Amino acid sequence: MERQIRALLAGLLITTAAGASAATDTFVWVPEKDADGRILPQSIAKLAPNSWYEVGDTSLQPLKQKIETAMGKSYRALSLGNEDLHSTFNAWVSGDLGDDGKFYIPWGGGHGATAMNGIWALDIERMGGDSTWTIEQLPSDPDKPGLEWSAEYRKSKNFTNYRPALAFPADILPDGMPTSRHQYNGVWFDKKRKTINQSRGHLWSFDTVKKETIGKVWRVKDKDRYPSIYGNLWYNEFHDTVVGHLRYDKYGRFDHIRYHPATHEVELHGGLPWNFMGSTCGTRYGDKILYLGSDSGSARWATYDLQAEKMRSGKFKGVSFDYRNEMPACVYIPAWDKVLRRMQDPKMQGKWLTFDPNNKTEGDYAPAGRPPPYDRYPGKKVFYYPPWKSVIYITARNVDSNAVFVMRTE
Repeated sequence: MERQIRALLAGLLITTAAGASAATDTFVWVPEKDADGRILPQSIAKLAPNSWYEVGDTSLQPLKQKIETAMGKSYRALSLGNEDLHSTFNAWVSGDLGDDGKFYIPWGGGHGATAMNGIWALDIERMGGDSTWTIEQLPSDPDKPGLEWSAEYRKSKNFTNYRPALAFPADILPDGMPTSRHQYNGVWFDKKRKTINQSRGHLWSFDTVKKETIGKVWRVKDKDRYPSIYGNLWYNEFHDTVVGHLRYDKYGRFDHIRYHPATHEVELHGGLPWNFMGSTCGTRYGDKILYLGSDSGSARWATYDLQAEKMRSGKFKGVSFDYRNEMPACVYIPAWDKVLRRMQDPKMQGKWLTFDPNNKTEGDYAPAGRPPPYDRYPGKKVFYYPPWKSVIYITARNVDSNAVFVMRTE
């Protein structure tokens, strides 16, 4: 009871940018900012530890308006799909945290949801209001003179592959930019090159400094490859490599790979302890990547040591699931020394769990405050932000609701 009272009082001290009390809703946080628009440390400090807060004024509407203004067209004229802008966030879409305080979401959407192929970012240190979301790369214009999209592609309602194909893989538009697509967790930020990258189709890279996009064809075992959506990849700063699992033929096998950005060489490396597919989650765990999955009715764990480049794995007593547990969330929290998970499997949709990586045990979790509402395919969009010692959760259910939640952990 005492802890609940303290949490309540802490919440009542949250203030608006103008300094007025925001006591009308305890767990909606409207950050205070300095003259430069950056969130003040004292505003973050007012968040009650281990309670979730909805971040006020973080809907996608301002981003949508920025896109329409910059392109001079309506969203519908640019999208051609059957969903609104939120589908560029939650249609099996991934992202990764850069080293500049931004979380990048590149080329999301695809299939029938939307053809819009821009790159957005959550500007964490400035979120709240028009500064929440930035446009890192504008989407392609379907009607740009000389680069118009084909009637076949416009009518296809499957926007991942351009029709008729201009290249192989076929995920290239007439202006040379990548199509929108589902990605699962095959997205990573390269700290050395300052690029946000994705693995499906071509290996597409966007330079976050130069604002340039480059596409390369994957080469695995001396053949050109066209990886499918089932990637789970991570940058390894200790060896300047990218590691993780890649399904490098559409209906082919999975392998754990080690990719060398400097040489564009791919090695098959380490083997997989189970069939990862899209139901496995991964999280950075110190100098390791920790994977949690399920196979043949058993809960599985695996750790990949980024320095030693070794994989260890085993079983644990926990929930099992199948391929329908697509893009679950999991994030290691140093202050807890545990992993926070959120499931996607239909029989436990939205269920919260914890995993202790030391003794390999699973536990329940009851969120405090205003927890993020359940939405599809969170994946890497739930992440730990070290400067704030906080978990940030992006959940774009629609364009009008606040899309960011935060929990300070210490």
